[in-house]
Amino acid sequence: MPRRTRTILGTLMLPVLLTACAVAPDRQDAAEFNATTATLMERLTAENPTIAAYAANAYGYAVFPVVGEGGLLIATGWGRGAVYEEGSLIGYARVSEHSIGAVAGGEKWTLLIFFQNAAALDEFKAGKFAFDAKANAVAGEDGAAVGTDYSNGVAVVRVDPAGLMGNASAGFSSYTYLSVDEARAKWNDQD
Repeated sequence: MPRRTRTILGTLMLPVLLTACAVAPDRQDAAEFNATTATLMERLTAENPTIAAYAANAYGYAVFPVVGEGGLLIATGWGRGAVYEEGSLIGYARVSEHSIGAVAGGEKWTLLIFFQNAAALDEFKAGKFAFDAKANAVAGEDGAAVGTDYSNGVAVVRVDPAGLMGNASAGFSSYTYLSVDEARAKWNDQD
């Protein structure tokens, strides 16, 4: 198979491979991951009154400490997050990003999703939640430029953007949810 063909096939297969990444962290990494998401939310709410207001008034939220995306013409990426309901950790989520168009480079950011009510959180947990995250608010390094609002019970905020990516593309984000109990069962099955 010619090298160019292998490169093109590899690029096309990357979204499939990234989508197959685990939703929950490994058992040995879970405590550190949980602490990281909690500390991140504490820092962001302390630095930004808008994020603090969302966190205080939301029924629940998901915190993705790092979401990365990159590619050339076809971009893909993913991130793992923790999901909270009324302030308590209830599960984990994975976001899969896919874009096609004039894309070149890579970038990473923190993604926060606020759920206005139980119905919006239930839609997310049921896997009925997908949208173009790039169409939502992008905040500055400290989150000071947040300018989004709830749409269908959900508000999405991107913060701490880093990297370089030229993007004039059409894309979407999809989410997979796993409860803490389901994660524990998977960890026990691996023993």
